[in-house]
Amino acid sequence: KGNVDTSKLTESELSYLKTSDNYVETNVGVYTNAMLYATGNIYQKLDELEENKENLSSESYEKAKATLTNANGLKMTDVMHFLADDNSTKVIGLYIDGIKDLASFEEALQHASNCKKRIVILKSGSNEITRMLAKGHTGSVESFSDEELNDILSKYGIKRCLDLEEFIYTLACMSYYEKLPEGNKVASINLSGGEASLIGEVANNFPISFPKFSDSVTDYLKQRLPDYAHITNPLDMTVTLSYDAEKFSDALTNIILEKDVDMVVIGYTLLNHIDDPCIYYMIDAISRTKSNLKDKMKPIFLMAFMSNTRNQESIEKLIELGVVCLPTPYYGFKVINNLIGVK
Repeated sequence: KGNVDTSKLTESELSYLKTSDNYVETNVGVYTNAMLYATGNIYQKLDELEENKENLSSESYEKAKATLTNANGLKMTDVMHFLADDNSTKVIGLYIDGIKDLASFEEALQHASNCKKRIVILKSGSNEITRMLAKGHTGSVESFSDEELNDILSKYGIKRCLDLEEFIYTLACMSYYEKLPEGNKVASINLSGGEASLIGEVANNFPISFPKFSDSVTDYLKQRLPDYAHITNPLDMTVTLSYDAEKFSDALTNIILEKDVDMVVIGYTLLNHIDDPCIYYMIDAISRTKSNLKDKMKPIFLMAFMSNTRNQESIEKLIELGVVCLPTPYYGFKVINNLIGVK
């Protein structure tokens, strides 16, 4: 339980233990690290402390109680209000085991929403098992249903994630993109037909659409891609444009200006060690496109086809351009779906 074995301490060590702010006496002769004591189920520990009150000196009792109440004094909603009022905070991410006061929580959400903060939530407790685990871990007992919580989140347009992968990438995108996709219409650009097929297959599990390119853009691409290239969306553009930043940028510009396109997803697995300079041309092309389109620019995402360590220099250059490298398509489209319509 993290208690100190006082039988092995010298007299001077025991004296230090009794007077140090780093330790508290929780029962007669039982000392625990104060930081460790102030974690876990605080309410249960407060109850146990009250039961042992008569056995402790008034000094030890007050010290232990102060340790617990200080740990319990700052509420999640207090932090939410603080971050909502903080001008340097753009996005609020909340990992939640339990919500003690749903009304206060909704009030904090409303305040953050009024302050134009983007909010992402990762919360357990949607079933009996996870509610029981949360109760044992933090002492959290909720008096409302998961459906009630979801209704409140929907009311304020707040996204709820299911795991850390989705949570972290959603937070990253909300942080790096000034303008998020207004709708669900994706223009998918890939370097091979297999990648284009995978994109279309996975996206079918989400409310994502791939609008047909206009006649003018179709003709434009036909003139620049090999005869064997089939002009569809998702697009297999082969590697023809991948090694020419100017042509790649021109194609990207034409696609972005399509009225039925809300975002562009470039399918490409960025490796840690760069053997193929294709990524350099891509970055150059995105930079040119952003410079040319200015306020007409739409969100661009890079989507990997496998998990791997990525070249950090390239990642940083992409982030400077406002482009996030998403995980594999299933997670990637989960994240994109979280971003659609967020202001």
